[in-house]
Amino acid sequence: MAAPAKQSSMFGDNGMPPFVRGSDTSAAAARSVAIDVRSMKEKIAAYIKNKNKFGATCDEVERALKMPHQTASARIRGLFTDGRLQDSGQRRMTRTKRKATVWIYGAGPGIEPGISGT
Repeated sequence: MAAPAKQSSMFGDNGMPPFVRGSDTSAAAARSVAIDVRSMKEKIAAYIKNKNKFGATCDEVERALKMPHQTASARIRGLFTDGRLQDSGQRRMTRTKRKATVWIYGAGPGIEPGISGT
């Protein structure tokens, strides 16, 4: 079975989220969000890279960087689809006593967590 196709980004080819053409306020908001997203992704990438092979779960990222779950989860997903994070194959317990993927920094095979590549 082939690896799943890379998910398309919510941002366009120019790295900008969609906005209303002809609206200066919509374009400004899109630029602001794009900068925030890049900054958050870089903070998460640096945090997980610093953890080396120990890696980090989304829950650990949320606590360490004081981010809401939705923010951390979306940025981790983006880093995974960008090929910058990979599933280590390890699982650790979260604060809610559920097993979570341990993410490590570095290029992976591009296979979704929990999906066999065979």
